[in-house]
This record gives sequence, structure tokens and C-alpha cells, in this order.
Amino acid sequence: MYNFLYNTVRIVICVFLLFILCELCVSCENLVNHELKINSINIEDESVLIELSSSVTRNNFIDAFTFKCDGTSVSGKFAFDETKITFIPDEKIQNGHDYLVTIAQSLENVYGSSLLEKYVYKHSTKTETICP
Repeated sequence: MYNFLYNTVRIVICVFLLFILCELCVSCENLVNHELKINSINIEDESVLIELSSSVTRNNFIDAFTFKCDGTSVSGKFAFDETKITFIPDEKIQNGHDYLVTIAQSLENVYGSSLLEKYVYKHSTKTETICP
């Protein structure tokens, strides 16, 4: 009888520990899934479109974001939609210029994960002149 109770208690403890380990694995998986990455940046005629891997707060993104035209900072307005952010510069994007988007490593998502490094995106609207 003693062996039966002893083995039953051992089985219950093992099942409980297995359950706890599974819960820890799910928690770790959730942390990994919330890693912050820049999925894409596109500069279009009138805006800069940024797509992130997870949501960020408005103020945190605005503090981490810079947009420059030929080395000069450009101000503008932001529109937020979950993981998609649109920056609409006060000055229209024009041909003949070099544009630079920088997102600081300090950017954090709503889960507290930050970028692994500063993100830099360069875009030129200059046309090449080919001499004959």
C-alpha cells in the first residue's frame, strides 16, 4: 500500500512539474514572438510608410524617429494603425534629393522589447546622368 501511495504522489508531482514547464515554454515563446523588428520602410510621393513587427506607443516612436532631406531634419505628422505608421512630411518629397530615415535603438514595443540596433534607411530621388 505504501508503494502505491508513494508512486501515485510521484506521478502527481511529475505531472504538475510537466505542466509548469509547459507554461514556462509558452511564456518564453510569447516573449520571442514580441521581438521588435522593422519589417519595411517605403518612401512614396507624399509619405513614409513604416511597418513594424509589433505595436509601439506613439510618443516612443516619435522620439526614436528622424527623417532628413539632404542632411536637414524634416518635420511632419504621424498616423498610427497598429503596426503600420505613416509619416507625412511638412515638405513634399521631391526629385533630386537624398532622404534618410533613422529609427533609434531606443524604440520599444508595447511588450518592452527594443530594436537590436539603430535602423537606417536611405532613399535617393536623384537621377543618374550618363555621359555618352
